[in-house]
Amino acid sequence: MLDIYAGSHALKTIQEQGFSQQLFTSMLGASGGPKWFVLKS
Repeated sequence: MLDIYAGSHALKTIQEQGFSQQLFTSMLGASGGPKWFVLKS
């Protein structure tokens, strides 16, 4: 499961443009648990 927390502007942008890598300049995650993310370039 992936939980996404976004402000109103960010949520509107994601709804209009979809969830794509080009919208983000950084990725933040919790420090506990598995320490990996799979990103498609």
